Amino acid sequence: MKVKIVLVIFVLSFLLTACAPGVQPLLDDYNALFEVTLRDQQEMALKNDWLPDSITMSYGSTLNLHGPAHCSSYKWELKAVFGEEGKIPDGFDIGLYGGTSEHLVLNFKTAGFSSGSVYEVVCTVEQNGQTFSDSCKIILTE
Repeated sequence: MKVKIVLVIFVLSFLLTACAPGVQPLLDDYNALFEVTLRDQQEMALKNDWLPDSITMSYGSTLNLHGPAHCSSYKWELKAVFGEEGKIPDGFDIGLYGGTSEHLVLNFKTAGFSSGSVYEVVCTVEQNGQTFSDSCKIILTE
């Protein structure tokens, strides 16, 4: 009985691969039905908001934000929110914290900011000649 099962499995395997140059083309054709191209993934990521609406954090903490992957350019900006306490310290350069890359890592305490302030981080990216932008409100607490 075991010999018959092994023989049937062998014959079925032979029949499946006899018509193709191997199993890999069959698998590639099947997987192609489910693959999403990298370009499609980028466009889907850009259509969604990639930054949270707001973050409340201690001014001694480190902020770590990420833009969408594989864009041709990144620009991060930090703005003081009007009507709120606080201002951006003189000489502050967001470029020193990754302001032209996919990642932004910023420690507000070492940069000279004060608690009780509200800021807005804006990330603008370019992909396939189109510009996309998203923002996040940062609320600094003690």
